[in-house]
Amino acid sequence: MLEITILKTHHRGEEEARKLLPYIQCCDVFGIESPLCTQQKAEEKEKEWTKILQQDMSTDEFIRAFDKTSKGKKDTKAEEQKYLYLRKTYEQLFVERKPLWHSERWIIPPSSSQSTIRQKAELIRARDRQIAENLASAEQILRKTYERLQEKPVINLTLTVGALHTPESYLPNYTSTPILLYTQREKVTNVKWMYNWVLGEKK
Repeated sequence: MLEITILKTHHRGEEEARKLLPYIQCCDVFGIESPLCTQQKAEEKEKEWTKILQQDMSTDEFIRAFDKTSKGKKDTKAEEQKYLYLRKTYEQLFVERKPLWHSERWIIPPSSSQSTIRQKAELIRARDRQIAENLASAEQILRKTYERLQEKPVINLTLTVGALHTPESYLPNYTSTPILLYTQREKVTNVKWMYNWVLGEKK
């Protein structure tokens, strides 16, 4: 059985990434939002991450290596904040030694060059449907990919997505238990939702 936890967050800054830590610690596998990632690339990234976790590397060494793989100086504050969010998220995943699952696994990804608001909204919906389809088959993939999960009765997969995404709208056969997840945005505290599903078993 697969238990899925979806965290909706703002992908910016270290403080936002630190809120993921309790959920990272509790999960068996952590799902990364991977916009328009192909299935082949997702599998390659997951194998590469597994090799990183097997290395005798300190956290400082990991952060230095992570910084080296970045694309240099970020041009805008938004890009810098997103990078800090990702770096802190991966640092926490490294420290907790959590395997990864990439939520988008396209055969042929759609075009990312969307100019109008309507086109951008349609792309988000397409990505949400893709994530939901992959969640429906994730248990089989996870048991095949990670040996230690093969005999585990219940696998907890915790997934982070942007606040505008709603992959839960496309998940079949689920029950939901909403849990409040608070995020700080400037002077206003926005309440976002964390959804929890158990696939394969209705309560």
